[in-house]
Amino acid sequence: MQPTGNHFDLDAAAVAARNGWIADSEASEFYSLLFDRSDTSHWKDNLAASAQAAFASTADRATEMVWFEPFLNMVTDVCWQARERGLGAHEPQRVRRHRSVEQPRLLYLATALIELQLYRFDFNYDGIFEVLSRADDAPLQVGPYDLNGIYLTFAQLSAGKRIVPSELFSSIGLDPESPTNLSRHLDRVPVKLRHLLLHGLWLFPFRFYGVEMLILAESLVKSDPKDGNAYYRMGEAYRRIAAATQWDFETGPTATQALELEQTLRADPTLLEDQNYCYRRAVESLDMAIRVLDPQQLARHEEYKNYRLLVSTEWQVQTAIRSAVERQVASVDEKVQALSRQLESESNQLVWKSVEVLSLFAALMGLLITNISVLGIDSISTFERIGLIGMMAFIMVGFFLLVRNTVFRVREGREGPKEVRTKPQKFSLRRPRKTAELQQRISELERDIERMRNTNYQLAPFLDSASGEQRRTGTQLSDGYRERTP
Repeated sequence: MQPTGNHFDLDAAAVAARNGWIADSEASEFYSLLFDRSDTSHWKDNLAASAQAAFASTADRATEMVWFEPFLNMVTDVCWQARERGLGAHEPQRVRRHRSVEQPRLLYLATALIELQLYRFDFNYDGIFEVLSRADDAPLQVGPYDLNGIYLTFAQLSAGKRIVPSELFSSIGLDPESPTNLSRHLDRVPVKLRHLLLHGLWLFPFRFYGVEMLILAESLVKSDPKDGNAYYRMGEAYRRIAAATQWDFETGPTATQALELEQTLRADPTLLEDQNYCYRRAVESLDMAIRVLDPQQLARHEEYKNYRLLVSTEWQVQTAIRSAVERQVASVDEKVQALSRQLESESNQLVWKSVEVLSLFAALMGLLITNISVLGIDSISTFERIGLIGMMAFIMVGFFLLVRNTVFRVREGREGPKEVRTKPQKFSLRRPRKTAELQQRISELERDIERMRNTNYQLAPFLDSASGEQRRTGTQLSDGYRERTP
């Protein structure tokens, strides 16, 4: 059916809308009725009226779980078509507070969704905030789906504001207290709402939300195995998870708490076992995104290819950096152990030499006392005196050797005789200057090791800033939306 003049046939448009989004047939007839006109200035009013006429009867009979997804698909697809035709002007004043009392619910909902989607396509977060501030809350609560909260979450994430991971899914009607059932329950959420939330997480300018992105992307791939957007953003999810395996907790207003990050990554602990695994899955996901892409979408193919090159290059650089850091840490750790052994050896030598001196002094004192005692005995002969003195001297020398050999023993080896300790001992003595210097050097090396292990060796801040700039400029016209898929 072709349009005639400037007259908009609402009944024909409603039939075409039901055929296009409820019966899943071609929507070209509706596009022709809406846009192939000499005057297209009222396309928003016509779209809202058509959506209300097409879905009013279904909304009266069925629950929101039945009619809302095709309703949302219709508004989103038509808004994208209007934007491609240069008709995506923003008119937030069309959404007025308390006007939902005067208008039918579906008409008011369609009017608000039109403005929200157009602002979303243009990456205009302030516009989304303005529309939400003007809109009534009641019409935007569609069953379990809080559209006000969903678009607010999208705008906040896109603007770089941190949101607690447990609250991300509450706006789409999922219980954040049961993360084990999250993936299964995502299947009943409209695809475009999942894409909207994933889009906001993808636009977040920092490295967090990798696991949440992965959960959403996997649910979208399950719904549509040929969804290139989902595979593309799944690659970004794996890249962020790979970065999170070694990144420290940053400071500042966007800092994440250790417990929060631990709970986030607990969704799949195997992802933390190997950074290479995450990078490999990221590259595989991007390969799949390129594979399912329409051959005619050359610009998007170039975008996917460039991002795959970026991820693979980052993987190679991270592997080289990690190997170099591990070698450096091992070298410093070896120096620390060598200095610790040297310090311990010198401390023990100091202690045991003191013990040797004391034992020698005790032996001499014992021998002297024996001589004096023997000389004072009158009833023994000279030879007996000499024998007693010799026996006591033998006992004292044996005592000295026993003290020394209980501390050290001689081990013959390829490197020659070597004194080793028989039993570890700990002493608290005042160390000489050299020992104190060794201890200070060990402390410095230990601090160096700790600093090296805590230093962030990731390149993602630079990659995030570059990819973020690219997302806000070159990809605005191809932000991941394709017809019938946002």
